[in-house]
Amino acid sequence: MVEHRQSNGPDRDEPEPVTRGLAAMRDSWVTDRMGEVLALSQALIDHTLPDGITHEQARHRHAELKVQLYERMISQKAQCSGACHQPQGKAAVAVVA
Repeated sequence: MVEHRQSNGPDRDEPEPVTRGLAAMRDSWVTDRMGEVLALSQALIDHTLPDGITHEQARHRHAELKVQLYERMISQKAQCSGACHQPQGKAAVAVVA
């Protein structure tokens, strides 16, 4: 016989442990990707790319990583249900040619 348990404690409105774990994985992905972008940025600036990787290849990969990161961040912002902190004022958008 399977017994189903329901939380009746004071924290019953809190997300389930699995949900918290998934949120941590999502945040970890963003943090990890930021680290990759920053490391590649530094390698491009210092001209310390691995052997066999051209500057053009590294710049292309750098752009891909940034797009993936920004897409994920935008997706997370869209999923935010008001519980997330929204900065005051309008965000500035810069377009670099």
